[in-house]
Amino acid sequence: VVFAAHILPSHKGKQIYYAREGWAEKKEKIGVFLADYQGNLLWANWGYNHIDQGWVSKIIPYQDGMQCFGLDIREKEWSNAGVKHLDPVGLLWGSDGKLLGNVPTSWSNSFPVDWDGDGVREIVTAEDGEIRKYGGPVMEKLPAECLWGAYLFGDHREEVITAPGDGNIYIFFNTVVLGNSPRVTPMADRQYKNDLSRTASQARIIPSEGGYIPKKVR
Repeated sequence: VVFAAHILPSHKGKQIYYAREGWAEKKEKIGVFLADYQGNLLWANWGYNHIDQGWVSKIIPYQDGMQCFGLDIREKEWSNAGVKHLDPVGLLWGSDGKLLGNVPTSWSNSFPVDWDGDGVREIVTAEDGEIRKYGGPVMEKLPAECLWGAYLFGDHREEVITAPGDGNIYIFFNTVVLGNSPRVTPMADRQYKNDLSRTASQARIIPSEGGYIPKKVR
């Protein structure tokens, strides 16, 4: 897992967040780390089993920068029903590399979206269709498994795309009247547009940022 974004506000330019796998490697080489645009290591957390999933986003309003998610697992178990993560542990780090604590393992199939347009993203757990703020109750529950979140319709918020298997694709969006937005539209950010294009063409890439996200949103 690799994400480029302005994760650490006190540091010049963008940084790159790496979540490193490695079944056969020694634990001291498995974990997460942050590097600057020149490749200099800013912080690292090693000693895990296998970091299988991860993303970065601004999900905590009172903290500087973005937060970094990773899922540590002992092993994968494959069957006709799909893949099962053995002994999963959800982990969340701050932009400075300090561990903020454990998060639900349902985040293993999740993505962040700015559902309400306030510049701080909510977490979508894909299988149950639930949208919530970090540490908060469910804001919305969609009636299908969620595939993707993206800015599509021009009001600073991101929408959620689902495909329940009936041959149709559905797009869900927040209908609450939006006040003044704290940032420019996400599509004005070149990296955001590129990330969406990469997702559509080859892989599950979560856009890490779009437009201006404040250092702190109170």
